[in-house]
Amino acid sequence: MNLTRVSVDKVFHRELLPLAKKLRDDGKLFFQTCAVPGAGTYYRQREKTVFRKEDFELPGSESCIALEKALSEMWLAQGYLELAVLAPLFAQLAKSLHSIEAKDEEVSPFIYVMF
Repeated sequence: MNLTRVSVDKVFHRELLPLAKKLRDDGKLFFQTCAVPGAGTYYRQREKTVFRKEDFELPGSESCIALEKALSEMWLAQGYLELAVLAPLFAQLAKSLHSIEAKDEEVSPFIYVMF
């Protein structure tokens, strides 16, 4: 098992799983996993119906420091202090996973090149 895989496993098993259990025990859910018996409808009238280019830009993608800041701000705004505390760990993990592929001018014969 390579070092990156071990790091991902450590973050997942040592940090995320225990935190998910704690949040679930506290009644906080990120995703609804079953139907709500008393719900009359799941339909929502969206407040925002027109999107701009900025709506599709991911904050924090410029660097690991920006990622840490963006994650921390997002989770604090959502009221998840427990996750915000983990932002530096996620940034560190992102940095360890980052790699730049070597550019090769030769294209594989199995790839159709469109011009």
